[in-house]
Amino acid sequence: MSTEPSPAADPGGCAHCGLPERGHARQWTEQAGWHAWVRPSPDQTRRRLQERRAARSDAPA
Repeated sequence: MSTEPSPAADPGGCAHCGLPERGHARQWTEQAGWHAWVRPSPDQTRRRLQERRAARSDAPA
């Protein structure tokens, strides 16, 4: 099961929920429970960037 929150997640956002580090504090997710901000892996960052680009190219002009 993926921990990716959504296709539009911040590429540098938390590994568990995708929120940016600034202002994250403690957050709750079903998969991770209460958690502090966790740096995303390079693979997560790359996937998020690719998904963001794909969503942008699919958007109507």
